[in-house]
Amino acid sequence: MQSPYPCVLAVLALLTCATKAAAQDAASPTTPKVSGFVQFTGSHDQSDLTGRAAGQDSTKTTFAFKRVRLKFAGKLSERAGYTVLIANEAGTPALFDAYMDHEFVKKLLSARVGQFKHPFGLEGPESGPSRPFIVYAELTDGIYKKLGTTGGSFRDMGVMLSGVYRPSFESLATIDYAFAVVNGSGPATTTGLKDNGNAKDYIGSIQLNLPPFALVGASGHYGEAQVQNQAFKQHERTLAVYTKIVIGKFRARAEYAAGLYQNAGGNRKDTHPLGWYAAAMYTLPRDIQAQVRYEDWRSNIHVAKSRLKTTTLGVNWQISKAINAKFNYLIRDAQANAAAPADGTKAAGTRIRNYSVFQLQYQF
Repeated sequence: MQSPYPCVLAVLALLTCATKAAAQDAASPTTPKVSGFVQFTGSHDQSDLTGRAAGQDSTKTTFAFKRVRLKFAGKLSERAGYTVLIANEAGTPALFDAYMDHEFVKKLLSARVGQFKHPFGLEGPESGPSRPFIVYAELTDGIYKKLGTTGGSFRDMGVMLSGVYRPSFESLATIDYAFAVVNGSGPATTTGLKDNGNAKDYIGSIQLNLPPFALVGASGHYGEAQVQNQAFKQHERTLAVYTKIVIGKFRARAEYAAGLYQNAGGNRKDTHPLGWYAAAMYTLPRDIQAQVRYEDWRSNIHVAKSRLKTTTLGVNWQISKAINAKFNYLIRDAQANAAAPADGTKAAGTRIRNYSVFQLQYQF
């Protein structure tokens, strides 16, 4: 029998947040702060798209609004707040974030209930404007985005506890932690407003910050495939470790992640994605940043010749506080059974070739 405790925890956290917010008479709700960004891209895919069936996308060069986000955030009381994020994905408006926060102990313990980004990895939780590269690393697209065989958009619905621990007042070092219990089926935009299975997913993250020089962290995920009335449990496990370094104008980051999804193809065979990347960036005069990233990705280590190696060369120019321009050129080396990347191409296997993309971003 499925344990009722995750559901009880979510309900209690929601009621507690609402009660605490109402009790804060000294502070009244504030007018929402509106923010957001628009990302416009132009891209060219050098992959071999010949032989695709009628009706399948074979576009190689295109302009598009990659992301459009509109965010509303405000305070309900001195310790409680709310956030709503509306996104335009493929021309269709979608609700990405809708949650309420309450701070129980200043900095040390906060609760979040609703639909939110799950606390996993380094690149996944980052917002679009803060990511150094246009194109996600393959492990981010292949593992973080769904965290299992369902899910999507780095988001889910549930409850999360998080906080920041500082060993002493004199210490700059902090330990950040987060633990979430979620449906495991992704955001409402893909699954509707309810779960599609009885099992819940558990996501945890812990991170050591050594400002302003470095951070190192680890994330874990455990859940079950969201299949109604399944004959046997299909466990899903994911692990990631990551680090980031800042030394003057030089920045570096690296991540490693692996997943194990039982019976992912419905044939009682496991899927085991695995990958890593390392990136370096250096800021030149006029706020121009030179970038390079190398990554090694296996969509399933149980499938022979499924490796995809990618070197990304990039330029990031912060023109003003609100305007940013980026260019990425991806040099790809794919084996015969490499799965199609989620970003940039519809090709697969050795048909995957190089890819270039330019992005202009306006943030408000």
